Amino acid sequence: MPDIYESISRTIIGLLIEEPFFAHLLGSIPREVSDRTETVGLELNSFGPRLLINEEYFLKTIRSEKQRSALIKHEALHVAFSHCCRRSDKHIKEVFDIAADLVVNQFVRESSLPEGSITLDSLAALKLKPNDTLENYYAALLALYSPDMSSGGQGDGTGDGEEQGEGGQGAGTGDGDDQGAGDQGAGTGDGDEQGEGDQGAGTGDGDDQGAGGQGGGKKIKESASAAALRKAIQQRNGDHQHWGAADTATTYAVENLLIRARDRTPVKDWGSIPGMIADLIAMILTQRKPQVDWRRRLRLFGASSRRTRVVHTIKRVSKRYGTRPGIKIKRFQKILVALDTSGSIDTEALELFFSEVHGMWRNGADVTVIECDCEVQRVYPYRGKTPDAVGGGGGTAFDPVMQYVRDNRQLQFDGIVYLTDGYAETPTISPTCRLLWVVTPDGTTEYLAFGANIQLT
Repeated sequence: MPDIYESISRTIIGLLIEEPFFAHLLGSIPREVSDRTETVGLELNSFGPRLLINEEYFLKTIRSEKQRSALIKHEALHVAFSHCCRRSDKHIKEVFDIAADLVVNQFVRESSLPEGSITLDSLAALKLKPNDTLENYYAALLALYSPDMSSGGQGDGTGDGEEQGEGGQGAGTGDGDDQGAGDQGAGTGDGDEQGEGDQGAGTGDGDDQGAGGQGGGKKIKESASAAALRKAIQQRNGDHQHWGAADTATTYAVENLLIRARDRTPVKDWGSIPGMIADLIAMILTQRKPQVDWRRRLRLFGASSRRTRVVHTIKRVSKRYGTRPGIKIKRFQKILVALDTSGSIDTEALELFFSEVHGMWRNGADVTVIECDCEVQRVYPYRGKTPDAVGGGGGTAFDPVMQYVRDNRQLQFDGIVYLTDGYAETPTISPTCRLLWVVTPDGTTEYLAFGANIQLT
């Protein structure tokens, strides 16, 4: 048997040639060869999705490289649309899963999909619109859904389709052309074919009579649309068992995967990214854009204290010697960003804070982050990457940060930017450099002192 890891890598490399965005997206997702799935699926955890692959299914059942590529791309599309993060307990699992597959399989060549895949053609009776959203597909399917479509027996089976369902240990009734039957009771389905059972005779109102056990069953004829949905639920072969509703941190991690994949895709290939996904990435980037114009604010904030240094560059010729490299004057600011990590700051506020921190860093500031609730937790340089977690969760106090700056004057910070909700006692220790407060939309500026403030919206 071929090596499974080599086969997966070969499939992703093949995808890199035709659709690099999806290859880069899959390259960032951890992979696990596991029997926890019978096919291929996604598992959701706090760090984002994990790709689960059943070795026997991938190597023996799916022998065509085109089908393997389609299968892998199918899962990448579920990540791109965040489907694996959006199913909650309020959703009917089977209906949600089919709606999700309807969305993504429109972006995969249908002839390459494995047998039994859910497509608009396989549900042609429903007359669904192409390129629609998961929410609209879910609503349309839900209008046709009945609980017996998902059940395998043990009770009343009533339905509305062209084929008969089966049930056990209970009787169901209906009106149809043929009679359904079950063991020790009849479970009715709804179609034109006759069911079989043991231990007794069943009676019905149809043209043909079947056998039933200790009771009779009659059927309700269902619409072609409902029958198509019933068949899709019973025959679909996708694995969405490890999906669920994601918390903010997981959603943020999935969004990071999309942004990273887009950034790694050559600009000339951006046109190969489906428009719906490109729009989604653009929306994420817009939401993450810092609210403050840090280029202007930092220029004003540090106008009196901005320092300069001489750097060498081959782009300039030395004015003195006429050779390269030359020199240029580079201005920079050393900013201490104080991050309020108290219990009143939720994950959404922390994301807002770090979008502002990233904005400062992108605009040339040398940023040092200090995490503080009622005491200093951590101090570290910011290099463009958001930490996985922050320390804190207690009460709020502003003085520990001010005392830290006083105790570390040798670090020569040009200014302090304090990101907070403002709910703490007014600080009593004055900082040794300029101070700017940046307050959350629901925060207060009532207790702030020693500096100007900006309230985010």
